[in-house]
Amino acid sequence: MLLLRNLEGGRSGQDSHQRQRPCGYPTPQPLPETPDKMEYLNWLNKLRALGIELGPVFHHISNIYSDGKSHAARGDMRIAKECGLMEGESRYALHPTVLDSIVQPATFVAHNGVIDDLRTGTIPTHFGEVTVYPPTDDQLTKEGALKVWATNVGNRAFSCSCELIAHDGSLIAEFSDCDSLLYSAAVPPEYQGYLRKDLYQKIDYKIDADYLRWADEAGALSSDTLVTVLNALIFKDPTKRVLGFDESLIPQLLRTESLLKISVAARSRETVESINRQYSYSDAIDVIQFDLNSSDPSTLTTKYDLAVFSASEVPERQILDRIRGVLADKGQLLLDVSGSSDLEKCQEALKSSGFSGSELSLSGGTILTRVVELPNGHTNGDANGHANGVSTPSKPTVSIIYKNEPAAIVSKVFDELSSQGWETRLVKLDPYEPVEAERVVMLADAEGSLLATLEEAQLEILKQITESAQSIVWVTCGGLLAGDKPEFGMAEGFARVIRAEKTFLDFVTVDYDAKQTSDARVASFVADVLGKQQDLGKNGENEYCLQGGAVYVGRLVADRRLNRQFAPDSGEAITLYQRDGPSVRASISEGVISYRGDPGEKVVGADEVKVHVEAIGLSAEDGSDGRTFLNHELAGTVISVGENVTGIEPGSKVIGFAVDNLSTYQVTPSNLVRPLTTSTSIVEAATIPSAFSTVIYGLEELAKVEEGETVAIVDGMGAVGLAALQWCKLLGVEVVVIATCDSTEALLLEEGMVPKERIVWAVGGGLSARLKAATGGKGIDVLLCSATSDEAMVTECGRNLAHSARVVSCGATDEQSEALAGLPVIRMRLSVFHFDLVDLIRHRPRVVARTLQKCASTRLKSATSSR
Repeated sequence: MLLLRNLEGGRSGQDSHQRQRPCGYPTPQPLPETPDKMEYLNWLNKLRALGIELGPVFHHISNIYSDGKSHAARGDMRIAKECGLMEGESRYALHPTVLDSIVQPATFVAHNGVIDDLRTGTIPTHFGEVTVYPPTDDQLTKEGALKVWATNVGNRAFSCSCELIAHDGSLIAEFSDCDSLLYSAAVPPEYQGYLRKDLYQKIDYKIDADYLRWADEAGALSSDTLVTVLNALIFKDPTKRVLGFDESLIPQLLRTESLLKISVAARSRETVESINRQYSYSDAIDVIQFDLNSSDPSTLTTKYDLAVFSASEVPERQILDRIRGVLADKGQLLLDVSGSSDLEKCQEALKSSGFSGSELSLSGGTILTRVVELPNGHTNGDANGHANGVSTPSKPTVSIIYKNEPAAIVSKVFDELSSQGWETRLVKLDPYEPVEAERVVMLADAEGSLLATLEEAQLEILKQITESAQSIVWVTCGGLLAGDKPEFGMAEGFARVIRAEKTFLDFVTVDYDAKQTSDARVASFVADVLGKQQDLGKNGENEYCLQGGAVYVGRLVADRRLNRQFAPDSGEAITLYQRDGPSVRASISEGVISYRGDPGEKVVGADEVKVHVEAIGLSAEDGSDGRTFLNHELAGTVISVGENVTGIEPGSKVIGFAVDNLSTYQVTPSNLVRPLTTSTSIVEAATIPSAFSTVIYGLEELAKVEEGETVAIVDGMGAVGLAALQWCKLLGVEVVVIATCDSTEALLLEEGMVPKERIVWAVGGGLSARLKAATGGKGIDVLLCSATSDEAMVTECGRNLAHSARVVSCGATDEQSEALAGLPVIRMRLSVFHFDLVDLIRHRPRVVARTLQKCASTRLKSATSSR
């Protein structure tokens, strides 16, 4: 909200300042002493070093003051209505750059004014209210005072308020509830992958998966062909969804550069658990239960782009059919049948199951094939495409350009293109007459690096070529992969610049080593690239290197050696057992959790206990942007108790709550822990308090659910939703689950939690009708959802709420839950509740203690979820 207030005859001094404050605004606490003075330009220079450039018109603050400890600052600031850079400038109450400058110190305040702590900028995400009082001419003559203080500082998000006060004490502008987010926290979760700092990167080259046959013929594949091919396929496309059917491949899978988790199929739940334990240090793999030998016709909900299977002989039809069932259209199968020499039998088996047969057969018994038959019986077309040098282009004109005299490679390329039906012309670089929309093969570097000795006339010709050509294939003979003649690398740099300026131009560079790669191979490859450009519109790859007859492509990857040496977290996990290390506590910075020693002896109050933490349950609330903690539930052993504590002795195993930062030792009120009286393992027990206390408080204490009533649980609540299913069963309550994805339905049916007729699909229209059928027309007595549940879906559920039903929403939110906005509260006499468990822990611990007692004394199953 922006308020513009016009005050006439405003009084100066503190009295005027207070009088002009808008009604209802709380008077901020006086700022602490801020003795440390800094030129604001130093702070702007630090921002510039981080890539945040604020031009001169934004430089209204001259000095800024802090104490290096508090989240507060004051500054000397110029007040202006104009920027002074143009005539006839529009008249402002305050110039926009002044308003921007008022909130600039928010970053300063969030870092306590310590310039060395600044690692990132901030993104404003919300303004509660902005009030501007137009300044008088006199107030523009001198600098005013700027006050900025943080009202809440979380792990990555923070809120602040600002005041700009004129030299006479009058209030000029006031900002309240300004929320901001650190840049590092603004990365969408789906792009984060590992929380790994790849500060140092390099271009790495590996065999192009489209030319594996050439690599095999050149002897460029290692003795372990399967692993080499797998790496090449994932390197070519790091977004491939990969499913491995052999757990022995996991070490090799972990070394790939996949951007997604790689799935590994295990035959039984026991095998799944065993693999998870063995590779618990890595989150790069996802172990799923799927038995290829089972006669169960069910398949996986996810369709994969690449499956990897190893067998001593040709797989049976049933197994190939099962593999085919989990692959997407045009999905690939990498098959290792090193124990079988019957290639013809393998071809027949693959084709009978909807594969392309032995599309690519490599030494060592490795076969690459792909899905060609769709469910309706049609095919995907040519499975080979242009891979491995096979193409069928039409006949456009291609200009082959040389510098002075055609080298041998020029004749080879000319003959190859002509034999494949291309209309080809040989053209000398100077003079050169361009042809509109022609395809160009630049072979001038066969006589030496053109760009290293470039003349002005030649530069003008290159400009003409890049303006008129439809595509360019620039061939160099620098042996760049081995670093032979680095001057030829100028062509790659030139091409990158042109591609950035002319996105429509398909500019491909091809470098080869003249000593080990034949002219015939280069000519064949150039023809293949032209074929892709003609048939597909673009080649797809921009830079190639040929060495020893094999084709290589590059990708930007992390330089593990440098990161391991210089980056705080290189992404390589090292297991450190607690018994071998000191007590620690965690902190979060730039989205990365780091651990530090925790030498301070925590004082245990009279009503508190100290717990040696053995396991911690984590939820979405822990470490979220606006929170100041990293965990709130735990399980462990009590090592000391306060003088007023009874019923809990040192040595007791307990579960409970402690709002903390992943510390080894945590101190918490004694009524927030309970002895673990069941046989549940300590790890499982750590996941129980938060989820079940949320459910017990929401359903029993707020909704007062009764036996025989119907509770609807909205998907997307994770462990809370699973806990609600268990607790409803104990209470004798009917349950309906509103599912939003296939995995939810599959989990519920697999575990036998809810019958199929009680699972209502939320996607698409007709949700209201399906809910009515699922409840037998009686309607929903209690609706349980989260604060982030979809508003439209919750509104649709509201159409099926029984009269005087109860709606319970849980989770952290700064405002009224949008999910509940569309409910007919008055008409249906609904009771609507919203709560946040962490707020209850802090402000109503007795309520939480009651729910925790029920958790500790009831045999419950761990409520863990991948959602």
